[in-house]
Amino acid sequence: MIVKKYYIYFLGLSTFFMSYSCAVKDKNKTSSDSKLLSDLENYALKVDSAWTEMMKSDDLKMSNMDRLVEELKLIEGSSAISLNALSLDVKNLKSYRYRISSIKEDGIIDRYDSITDKVYLTLKAEINRNPKTIKYQIIHLLSSEIQLADDSVLLYRKNYDKQVDSYNSFVKRNRKNLESNSSQSKLVKYSLFRLVP
Repeated sequence: MIVKKYYIYFLGLSTFFMSYSCAVKDKNKTSSDSKLLSDLENYALKVDSAWTEMMKSDDLKMSNMDRLVEELKLIEGSSAISLNALSLDVKNLKSYRYRISSIKEDGIIDRYDSITDKVYLTLKAEINRNPKTIKYQIIHLLSSEIQLADDSVLLYRKNYDKQVDSYNSFVKRNRKNLESNSSQSKLVKYSLFRLVP
């Protein structure tokens, strides 16, 4: 009878420790999964932030180009017909611009760069065509800001690619764990600006 009582006691104790052990493991796994998901979101946030900064710079460049055209219209000796056409070209630039989901499309980056360069060169030609523009400080200021933004394009793209590389490396290192939990649904396949062999 005593043996039976001890048996029941140890059986209950064993069951308790097994349950406790399983609970600890589940808690640790949940904590690990939460950290993995948090890290994944942080890497994705850095990619999105790099993209947003790049688009802000590009938007500002377009805005300055548009304003520069309007300032040129006010200067005596400028061609209203040429500047009106140029104004439409500047306003249409955004319709040609790639999105974060479309940069992998064949030729879309080169097409946008080519159109932007053509509009920018036409704008500079309009400035140089009228010698009176040299007297206006706003023309020099806007031209400098546009040139700065244009020179920064590659830097923004390199930074974006760098963040995507970090994200992809994290996913590669943790792919097994990511695919075994809910994090899989949050995985994003980002494309790069640089050519990947």
